[in-house]
Amino acid sequence: MVGGNARAESAATARITRFSTAVHTKLPFGNELVSDFVFREPPNDYLLVELESPQHELFTKSGDQRVQLNHAIQQTSNWVRYIADNKRTVEHELGLVGISTTPRRLVVIGRSASLTERDRRTLSQLMSDHPHLTILTYDDMIERAKANLERLVGSLSLQVQNARLYYPKPTQ
Repeated sequence: MVGGNARAESAATARITRFSTAVHTKLPFGNELVSDFVFREPPNDYLLVELESPQHELFTKSGDQRVQLNHAIQQTSNWVRYIADNKRTVEHELGLVGISTTPRRLVVIGRSASLTERDRRTLSQLMSDHPHLTILTYDDMIERAKANLERLVGSLSLQVQNARLYYPKPTQ
C-alpha cells in the first residue's frame, strides 16, 4: 500500500480502472493478507494490484533489489498462492468468479528518474522470469495512460498559440 500517499494512490487507481468492469479494494485473502486492489476485466480476467510509495527506490546503487520492491512482489505472490489454495472460497465468498489460479499481478512503485539502464534491464528480466507480473513506476503509469488516451483521442501534445477551443452546448 502507498504509505500515507493518498494522492498517488488515487491517481494510480484512476489510470488502472479505465477498462475494468469491477473494482475491489482491500479484499482479504485469508486472515493475514489484504489486497490493495483487484480489477476484473473482460472476460473474467483479474489483475491483482499492489501500490507502494512513489518515493521508494527500486534498486540500491550496487543494483540489488530494495526491500520494498521484494516485499511488494512477495505480497502479490502470497495472494496468488492463497487463491490457488482456496479457489472456491475466493470465487464464492469474495465474488471473484472465474478467477484463474495464476492471475496477472501489477506492482506500482517508485519513480523512473531513479532507474539506471542496468536497473531497467533487471526489471525486464525479473518480469520475464515471472510472466504474470508487471512492475511499473508511477511515471510509467502516467506514460501508459497518456498513450492510451492518445490512441482514443489523438495527440495530446498540441502547441498552438492564440487558439480558442469551443465546446458544443450539452443537449437536453
